[in-house]
Amino acid sequence: MPDQAPWPRKAEIVRDQRGETPEGEAVYMYELRGVVPEEGLLLSEHESEAEALDAKRRYESEEQ
Repeated sequence: MPDQAPWPRKAEIVRDQRGETPEGEAVYMYELRGVVPEEGLLLSEHESEAEALDAKRRYESEEQ
């Protein structure tokens, strides 16, 4: 991220249903969306909630 937003930075994880498997099971992606400084901005997409939580922690951390 060459142009990093100033702190404080906040984000939320949004679970988004992307369809169904042939067996009828729902397929989800986890979106990391900005809250501060720019609300609703799609920051990244992840296949698991754990990956999204890690990305959220790194985005909000002031330690780089």
